[in-house]
Amino acid sequence: MGPCYSCGTTVAFGGVKDQGFVFCNKQCHVRKAHFLRDIAAVPDRDATAEAQRIKAGRCHHCGKNGGVDIHRSVFVWSAILITRTQENKLIGCSGCARKKQALDTLGTVALGWWGIPFGLILTPLGLLMNLGQMISSSTKEQPSKYLTQYARERLARSAPRS
Repeated sequence: MGPCYSCGTTVAFGGVKDQGFVFCNKQCHVRKAHFLRDIAAVPDRDATAEAQRIKAGRCHHCGKNGGVDIHRSVFVWSAILITRTQENKLIGCSGCARKKQALDTLGTVALGWWGIPFGLILTPLGLLMNLGQMISSSTKEQPSKYLTQYARERLARSAPRS
């Protein structure tokens, strides 16, 4: 299903859902429930404008202006009976994102296969996801939904509390 919005733990089944966010349990939901109201209160036009501002800004990794977005990649490593996957997100330009995605792909190729049976299953999936992300990391005119959500959360954090 995805990572818990509060602690980042992978939620495979069940969990608590609230306003499009997934939490691993009630405790994590309670920790962030107040913030969900603040996020929902941010108007779409404000979130879109903030995402456009971030997109037009400077990459924090290389200093290049423009083309900033949130890019994702997967790293898989295995050791006999243990297989771990890690989703990485990078806020930066497409060039920096492709470098990170390439490093995660190379690491997955080297370390992903060694777990039985999940390493043999998750490694090809991770490689395919990284390939898809590298292709889609080309410069786009509009901010991704991930960048817009990040902008919405950023505005909610900076909003005065009532």
